[in-house]
Amino acid sequence: MGYKEALATMVNNSGLTLREIADRCRANNTPLDPSYISKLQTGKQGPPSEEISKAIAEACGGNAEALILEGFIEKAPEPIQNFVNGMLEYIKEITVSLIGFYTNPEGAKIVMDQLDQASMFELMDMVSITLNEFKNNKNKPFSLDDKFTPNFEFSPNVSVRIIDESMSPIIPKGANVNMIVTPEYKTGDIVAVRLEDGSSLIRSLILLEDTTILVPESKNFEVLTFPKGTVNIVCKVKSVTTEI
Repeated sequence: MGYKEALATMVNNSGLTLREIADRCRANNTPLDPSYISKLQTGKQGPPSEEISKAIAEACGGNAEALILEGFIEKAPEPIQNFVNGMLEYIKEITVSLIGFYTNPEGAKIVMDQLDQASMFELMDMVSITLNEFKNNKNKPFSLDDKFTPNFEFSPNVSVRIIDESMSPIIPKGANVNMIVTPEYKTGDIVAVRLEDGSSLIRSLILLEDTTILVPESKNFEVLTFPKGTVNIVCKVKSVTTEI
């Protein structure tokens, strides 16, 4: 969501006409024309000064800091825009990945939709709250079926730590695994999955026409086979680090 979308949402939520918003701004010593506000929310006019954004937001009863932030990022040099947007997208992916382990696929989708529709200010706030909650509860045990006890736990730096030898030697016990969300997953990927019963595992993935197969590296662990569509692939392994 950019400045014009944030402003349009704010105006719509206020229930006020552009004339009423302009009158309120004028009453607070910031004279604006309704046509100017219209150009701002359609993108025909670039983001204004902080003073004007603050006046419009206050007239609408909205969050002035959020609107000012959208304008600041939009007016920033392209390298800064790319950096900020890239970091937020990366953090959003991590957040959704973590949520995917603690909720069902429908819940994760709801969160993803909320993140996609949020303003930059709301996104930063939501991500901050989510990661703080995760940090405070990172040692909370999973409530899973004993048959599929998770073979990993989250570490404080929001990575995944393998706690058994099911994926050894590719991913040895104690290794930290960095995860990434991708649009598609293919045979050969090492993925973190959430099963229908709510359990979570990291396994090598084999996709057949009607079957999903989860394969451990160690022969001491069971190969699991499921009908297609019954396994929620949350993310895949991007890199692995081990402590010396």
